[in-house]
Amino acid sequence: EWKLQESMERNTQLKERIAELTGELRDTQKDNIHLKERIADLKESNSQTTEKMAEVTKEWIGTQSNVDKLDVSKVYLEERINDLKKTNSLLEEINSESKTRLQQQQQSTERVSELQEENIIKLREEKSSNFS
Repeated sequence: EWKLQESMERNTQLKERIAELTGELRDTQKDNIHLKERIADLKESNSQTTEKMAEVTKEWIGTQSNVDKLDVSKVYLEERINDLKKTNSLLEEINSESKTRLQQQQQSTERVSELQEENIIKLREEKSSNFS
């Protein structure tokens, strides 16, 4: 009977751990959704910046005779390029975070599966020892 009690306690602990891991998995999935949304926002921003850069480039070509406008456009283009570099850097950082989160999510999922398999095996062992 004490074995049954121990098994039930272990089963309860495993269920609690599974619940914790499931919560962590949900949190990771929510984080991934937010990161994907952030990536989409940054891509849209990058696209808008690229379009703006193309417009500014056309403007710059059209005003070659005006030195002042050329200087202003050059500075603006440099700022846009720096913005693009920053956006690209952010995208790379978010991509890296997404990969890390995905790996954590996969590890959590694998651990939940392992715990569930352990639980099933223990329950089967308990059943067979209870019938013996």
